[in-house]
Amino acid sequence: MYMNNTVDTPGTASIIMNSNIGNENTSVVKVEHSGGYTVGNLIYSEIISGGSGVFAVGGAIVLNEGQNILLSLTNKSASSENLSIRFLWHES
Repeated sequence: MYMNNTVDTPGTASIIMNSNIGNENTSVVKVEHSGGYTVGNLIYSEIISGGSGVFAVGGAIVLNEGQNILLSLTNKSASSENLSIRFLWHES
């Protein structure tokens, strides 16, 4: 996971929605993939074995407005595997 990254070429935007359903504010969160990025500072690195159901892994971080993160995921096996990432957030 990297922080303070630069977007060189914007990626494909993901559809997002404020989890605070009663709030009519426009979300300031932007999620995209497959763009071109210059990575910033490495803040977290770990080998994650993954899984599903009770074997799923996860974590949490808090970002202030204007901050960004970049996740770089690599399948180190020779097999074709599916990958899923779920982002949950709440904006005031």
